[in-house]
Amino acid sequence: MRTPACWGLVLSAVGLAVIFLTGHSADPLARFFAFALACLSLVCIACLIPGSSRLEVCEQGITLNQILWRQHISWANLRAFTVIDFDDTGLGLSPDWARYSVGYLVTDEQLSTLSRVGRKFHGIYGCHGSLPPVDGMSADDLVGLLNRALASSRVEREEA
Repeated sequence: MRTPACWGLVLSAVGLAVIFLTGHSADPLARFFAFALACLSLVCIACLIPGSSRLEVCEQGITLNQILWRQHISWANLRAFTVIDFDDTGLGLSPDWARYSVGYLVTDEQLSTLSRVGRKFHGIYGCHGSLPPVDGMSADDLVGLLNRALASSRVEREEA
């Protein structure tokens, strides 16, 4: 998550500098954009704080911790993990951190709890939801790790 946050911080800083250095800071529209860019800067700074965004894997399932929300999905409600390629153009224009993600498929029971908009968006890519980027680990490696953990949890549930 560090790369998108760094780019967001750089772009908002450049936008703020342009507004103030060109002398448009008194204009009401420029003030609105300056306020929006300042808010974006604060969110990006919060994203750069170590531990503010993480994926936790435990015996019960996975927990997605983001700045503004937290979601837990138990192993019993997951069917599989898959690699998502968000580059619809096929030209490879997106950087890897933005192009590839980890998608997940849930049971029919869990599917009804997901937002309709999220289901429609992720349905385009053949999954029900996606995980945030994980620093230092490729989407392929993370999918392999999570699918092994899911299979292990199934074996443990069957033995119990």
